[in-house]
Amino acid sequence: GAFPCIAEVGDEAAADDTLGQTGDVTAFVANVSVEAAASAAAKEHEAKMASDAGGSRSGETDAGAGCSMLVTVGGSSVPPPPQRSSYDRPMSRDSNVSKVVRRRSANNFAASQVQRTLSEADSSTGHRKTTTISFTQNGNMKAQEDMIKEGLERFWKRLNGDIKEEEEFRVLRQSLTTGRWTLYTAGGKAKKQHQYVVKRALPKAPDLPKHERACPFCTGNEDKTPDPLLAFDADGKECEVGVLPKGWRVRVIPNIFPLLVTPTGEQGGLYGKAFAEKLASIPHSAVAEGKHDNGYLGHALNQTVAMNQPEAGAQDSNSPNKILFRQISAMGYSEVVVENSLHNGLLAIVSKEQVALGLRALQSRGRVLVKQQGVRQLLYFKQYGALSGGSLVHPHMQVITLPLLTPETQTRLQRAWDYHTQFKKCAVCQAHITELRNTSENVSASIHSSRLIYESKHFVVVVPFAASQYRLSVVPLEHSPSWLGLTREQVEDLAETLQLVMEGIYDALDDPEYNIYIFSVDREEEVQRSEAVHWSVEIHPRFPAELGGLELASGIRMVSGLPEEWARTMKTHIETILKKRSGAVANEVVSDSNCPRPAVGDTTA
Repeated sequence: GAFPCIAEVGDEAAADDTLGQTGDVTAFVANVSVEAAASAAAKEHEAKMASDAGGSRSGETDAGAGCSMLVTVGGSSVPPPPQRSSYDRPMSRDSNVSKVVRRRSANNFAASQVQRTLSEADSSTGHRKTTTISFTQNGNMKAQEDMIKEGLERFWKRLNGDIKEEEEFRVLRQSLTTGRWTLYTAGGKAKKQHQYVVKRALPKAPDLPKHERACPFCTGNEDKTPDPLLAFDADGKECEVGVLPKGWRVRVIPNIFPLLVTPTGEQGGLYGKAFAEKLASIPHSAVAEGKHDNGYLGHALNQTVAMNQPEAGAQDSNSPNKILFRQISAMGYSEVVVENSLHNGLLAIVSKEQVALGLRALQSRGRVLVKQQGVRQLLYFKQYGALSGGSLVHPHMQVITLPLLTPETQTRLQRAWDYHTQFKKCAVCQAHITELRNTSENVSASIHSSRLIYESKHFVVVVPFAASQYRLSVVPLEHSPSWLGLTREQVEDLAETLQLVMEGIYDALDDPEYNIYIFSVDREEEVQRSEAVHWSVEIHPRFPAELGGLELASGIRMVSGLPEEWARTMKTHIETILKKRSGAVANEVVSDSNCPRPAVGDTTA
């Protein structure tokens, strides 16, 4: 059936009133002669009408509707918008049409309703009467499909390399999970001049030595660090606490230069007296022993209670200064997972088995730390390169506990809860799994699927819709707010997926600096609604001047290129890697060794 028109228009004033009341954004008056498309008779009829009515007119054939249209507004020529719909019934060729009102919704052009008011001369009275003709639903749907198909065709041509320089894009996209906006710029013949030159400071992974004499994480320097909280031996077996076997492959130690004050107690706290005794023989920060001078700052601001009890300071409504100038002691555990005994054993060039050992160690320590008093949130992250904030090249990950929930986490939780409340679905499941794995013939689903890079048994690798520069997400197919519940099989699958992705980034971006972190809400009381929250691994390559004036002034990230284009590039590199591995299976000796795949010299710095 046809969409009904909202109102019938009898004269020009009524038309203006109707448009004003309904908020239409487009209206034009036209003289129309309904003839077969492009027929000579129609053209002659229109010319006669133009001559009688006066004013400047322009004619256009509507192939979709099978009629010609002549548009006039105030005696001047106005090009009509393209007619993309079909009528629900043919118009009489004897009707002399003197007015057309086209109404278009500002919200959805494809679903717009178009009204045509037909005037017929009444021979007896000379008055005009009106009738209204609407478009059919099928016609509107067809018009929408045509426009989408046209856009989709151009979109895929662009992803396949058919890029036209004259095409420029400036779009803002909002992240569903964080709410942040990102500005994407692409295309254009003229290129902006760049006068700043930045040179790479860090040698590439294969150029690094296997062993660095001064590195505290390298084999032979174990006495420069505390005894291990956990370690894996040469066979990949977990050792007892405090035991570091010869030929170790992974070890976990307390951070002796922690970002937060390490909690301690009468028995040495979580790490015991042996840890305190070890610190006495190696250089370290005083806060690693739990020592700090926070009380001085607390007394200066009269915030003794807030310094010791984070929640208390926020609840004291009788002390406005404690709200205006909130300050608490930064208490938390900081641990380092040394991923490899080799100085150059970086993610992109090691075996999946080695990566799995590092992830197992990180998960194991997370399960311990989440149970400690005063812990509300755990941060898992990895830094590579100076731009990432790292200080040591040797491959390592970190886990830190916080006595609070960060604003970033609070925002993500709130947005996840809100989405689930409205739609009864997990936002991450919908945005990163359901929509991207959609193989239906729905053309819009095809665009989203272009951001799906790789899928394993338990994970998908995607470029988020509003991703920052070269951002990637590894998302578990099984819904869960925390990664601490992963089985060993799932951890090993995550390791294989992560190693593959990092090798792809290594190839695509020439071994860039990067950050990796795990968004995971591990305490049940913070999750509140587990069905709404979904953990993930976020990979963020880093580049100079990532935060410019626009970013600092507005909080809006600016990215050159579209996320779909980055996804296409990464997918190509990963497919190439997989093909190489498949073709080399017969000749390659499979090893569980932690040695990098490329040949690396034994040069010692």
